[in-house]
Amino acid sequence: MATLKDVARLANCDVSTVSRALNNTSYVHPDTKARILAAVKELNYHPNVITRSLHQGKRRTIGVIVPKIQLSVFGDVILGIQQEARKNGYATLISSCGEDEKLEKDELNRLREGFVDGLIIAGTGKNTRLLRDIHAGGIAMTQIVRFSDHSISSVDVDYELIGYQAAQYMISRGCRQIGTDKRTGLYFSIQGKTAWI
Repeated sequence: MATLKDVARLANCDVSTVSRALNNTSYVHPDTKARILAAVKELNYHPNVITRSLHQGKRRTIGVIVPKIQLSVFGDVILGIQQEARKNGYATLISSCGEDEKLEKDELNRLREGFVDGLIIAGTGKNTRLLRDIHAGGIAMTQIVRFSDHSISSVDVDYELIGYQAAQYMISRGCRQIGTDKRTGLYFSIQGKTAWI
C-alpha cells in the first residue's frame, strides 16, 4: 500500500507539499500539483481516512439513533438526513434501538467513542444524563420528534396544532363525528360513514 512519502518521492517534492496539494489547504504550483496527482494515480494511493480525520479533528460522519426505522416518520426523517448529509460531504451511521433503553445507551456510547462529529436522536427519554454528558464532551447533538432534555437543541412537531388543523379540515369537509382511539388512530365520519386514518 502506497504512503504519502511514496507519492512525495515519485513526484519529487516534500511530503508537506503533497499534503497541501491533496487537502487544498494552501497554494501549490499547478505543475507540482499535476506531478503529485499523476503519482497518486500511478501508485493507486488512497489516504488513510482515520489518520486524516484524527489529524483534522473531523470525521465527517453523523450518528442517527431512532426507535424503529420501519415507522414511516423515522424512515422519512432518516432519508432526509442522509440526503442532506451527502450534499455536505458527510456519511451517516444509522442505529435502530426499538424502545430499549439499554441498547440505546450502548449505541450512544459506541457512537461517542467511535467516529462521529455529531448525533441526531429520537430517544427513549431514559438516557438523559448520558445525552448531557456526550453533549458536554463537545459532540454536536440534536433531538428529533421526541426530546428529553431542554438544554439540547431539538426539532419537534407541534402535535396539538396538527390535531387542531386536522380537525378543522375535517369539519370544513362536512365531518360531524371526529375522534381518536389510542389503539387505532384518528377517525372521522362523513354522513354516517366512518373512515380511519
